[in-house]
Amino acid sequence: HYVRSLGPVGDLDTETQTILHEYNLGVRAFTQTILDELSPLSQVRPWRADPEECLKRRDLRSPSDPGVQAGRGEDFLIFSIDPPSCEDVDDALSVRMLGNGRIQLGVHIADVTHFVKPGSFVDLEARRRTTSVYMADRRFDMLPGILSGDICSLWSGRDRYAVSVIWELDASTCEVLDVWYGRTVIRSRYKMAYENAEKIHNQFQKCTAAKKLVDALGGIPAIHQMMPELKNSSTECNL
Repeated sequence: HYVRSLGPVGDLDTETQTILHEYNLGVRAFTQTILDELSPLSQVRPWRADPEECLKRRDLRSPSDPGVQAGRGEDFLIFSIDPPSCEDVDDALSVRMLGNGRIQLGVHIADVTHFVKPGSFVDLEARRRTTSVYMADRRFDMLPGILSGDICSLWSGRDRYAVSVIWELDASTCEVLDVWYGRTVIRSRYKMAYENAEKIHNQFQKCTAAKKLVDALGGIPAIHQMMPELKNSSTECNL
């Protein structure tokens, strides 16, 4: 039966609405109640990490970074690789050759739960949406922009709260030798597009980028090549 007209066939907005309705995707504008719940976060721009909260977390920033307290900061070289236009950087990597036959691999995910409390209006709306929806020319966020595109986006040069998993792998077999996971505070060094990362890796002998970044990117293919063997063993790791 007829419900309503979405618009003329072939029109971009009409076709977009058709897809959203077909898959029952809720992309309504965030209500003022939801935005008001996050208003304290928008009062200080740019957002700054709380020193007391940082003390509760493993600090992966450089000891020389502003705001890092004396005796803290493990100097992880953290970087992200995403499409060129990506604004919601929700994950980042770190790779380090430890020099003892081991590779240290870190995966760092934005700690959204620090800002979105269970049962809050933001939480209930995020549960209703379940995911961000990416179209060819637009996206519909699961979380308000102040979170998805700012405070919970792992931009380079900005302090951010994260949940990290850090593995130590055998450099020759990529067998997992040790693992740590927990809440961290990080500062990504580089926000790269796929094309940039591939170029640096393919031309690493001639690359003038920071040597640590070149070395880190060089470690990723070595780990990736070992994945088929790991999948056939009792340990599985997807990158």
